[in-house]
Amino acid sequence: IGLVKNLKEERMVYLSKSAILNLSTKEHYKYSSNDESLLSPFLQPYWNTVVQWIPLFLAPNMVTFIGFLALILGLAFQLYLCPDLESGLPSWSYFFGAWCCFFYQTMDAIDGKQARRTGASSPLGELFDHGCDSIGSTFQAMMMIEAIGTGRSYYSFLALMLINGTFFTSIWEQYYTSTLRLHVLSGPTEGEFLVMILQVVAGAFGVEAFTSPKQWIINLMSGYGYLENPLFNCDNSGKFIVISMCVSTCIGMLSNAMVAIPYHWKLNPAKDYQLSPFITVLPLFIHMICFGTYLVVAEHIFNENNTVALLTFGLITGYIVNRLVVARVTAVQTSYMYIMQIPTLIIFILMIIGKSTFIYDASILYLMLAWTVLVYSHFIYYIIQDFCSVLNVNCLTLTKEQYNKLYKNL
Repeated sequence: IGLVKNLKEERMVYLSKSAILNLSTKEHYKYSSNDESLLSPFLQPYWNTVVQWIPLFLAPNMVTFIGFLALILGLAFQLYLCPDLESGLPSWSYFFGAWCCFFYQTMDAIDGKQARRTGASSPLGELFDHGCDSIGSTFQAMMMIEAIGTGRSYYSFLALMLINGTFFTSIWEQYYTSTLRLHVLSGPTEGEFLVMILQVVAGAFGVEAFTSPKQWIINLMSGYGYLENPLFNCDNSGKFIVISMCVSTCIGMLSNAMVAIPYHWKLNPAKDYQLSPFITVLPLFIHMICFGTYLVVAEHIFNENNTVALLTFGLITGYIVNRLVVARVTAVQTSYMYIMQIPTLIIFILMIIGKSTFIYDASILYLMLAWTVLVYSHFIYYIIQDFCSVLNVNCLTLTKEQYNKLYKNL
């Protein structure tokens, strides 16, 4: 209580009194994970070797951040050379993108090991790691879209929705079970290696390896109506990969729901708490319905500004995921909706009313992106400040106490 009173004098923008109290009490926080990945056991020796090369003075969040910067660099090169996500890139750019994804995946895998080596594990570390992953999943999805060349088609938006949705449901399950379960169909390891493989194939054979029509796919998809559908005309391997992802990720998300919902009901049998798992999904559901409807109705906006549309959608999803992570580590309830979603909801309502034409101007999409970046930047800055103040830690460096304890043990 004394800590809450002391911190009240500072500016706690995103943490309530109960969140501060829970965050400052170690009993309320415990990180647990269950990695069911098929690839991870084979990669563990590599990760254990690499982490030994990392200097002990390097904070685990800095390890995460360095990997994240590499991913930004890889995507930035590809967007500079091919902003429409479908025209194709020089071979070296695909190979460089694959290396950036691999470097990011390696650093993301060893940051937890570095935290245990340095004794710097904290709720901030989980938030920072998931925060980078929530944005990184969008960046990797866009790099995958670059490789398979779906570009302006709605397959690109579907792929991003699936990847973002899978990450959200994994965190959503963790919110209720307190264990991050990374199974084969929703784990990051297999997904990241898929992106790397697609980048390497595109680098070796060109984007035409995925965009050229394939007769066997045409024969297969014609029976399911995917050739006649104007939104999803599947006639090549790039689009077929997204359809396959749709099946696997939906199974993975259903698996998350089948674990999270019964677990919550068992711990909270009272009727007043039965709807909680569904209410927690509301922000993402509202976001996907409103933004997805906008892009389908305003088709010309997506065709001409697909990169901006995908980036805006992914960042909003990342923000929703991060707010869920904050709620989990501080043991508080989530909100039904967030301020970042207000412009999207307003546009959706105006589309339903049907009396506003200005919303179909591309400038609206750019304003939405600017709003999203502004709100997200505000959140990132202040939530890190809040966590550091409550936990008495630094974000990207070790504290003096951590240094002294670390080298005293050595």
